[in-house]
Amino acid sequence: MNMRETSAKQQRKKQVYISLAIIAVMVSLFGLSRVLEIELYDFDYTPIEVVATPAPTPTPPPPPAGLYEVELPIIRGAHGEDVMRLQGYLNEISYFHPDNIPTLQVDGNFGPRTEGAVIDFQTLAGLEPDGIVDFDTWYTLLRVRESPENLG
Repeated sequence: MNMRETSAKQQRKKQVYISLAIIAVMVSLFGLSRVLEIELYDFDYTPIEVVATPAPTPTPPPPPAGLYEVELPIIRGAHGEDVMRLQGYLNEISYFHPDNIPTLQVDGNFGPRTEGAVIDFQTLAGLEPDGIVDFDTWYTLLRVRESPENLG
């Protein structure tokens, strides 16, 4: 084999490596999960397979503490420990957002002031502001409680 043939073969080899690199990037970018077969007979190579494995699905964060400790929904007229917990949590968040959420008296009665504070929280958190503490509101309240300064 002369020098020119060797150089041409090396050039084809570089093209193959570049093609494989491009395919690998495409596989990783587009998340292909099937086997791709690349025929390289023109380059004196046997067929190869590129197997793309999709990226693992991230594990969702664990539910916040206290998620299942209350009976939902909590609505105006409710009273008891669940309402006291709600009022306390709203007060914790109110400390960081005094202009948006009023401080409540923790008395265990879900009256108009507590309902207003729930509506203010829901509005600030991007939830439907209906004054009802359903699962979405309670879950968001517990998440925001972990870092209330990031709300809004």
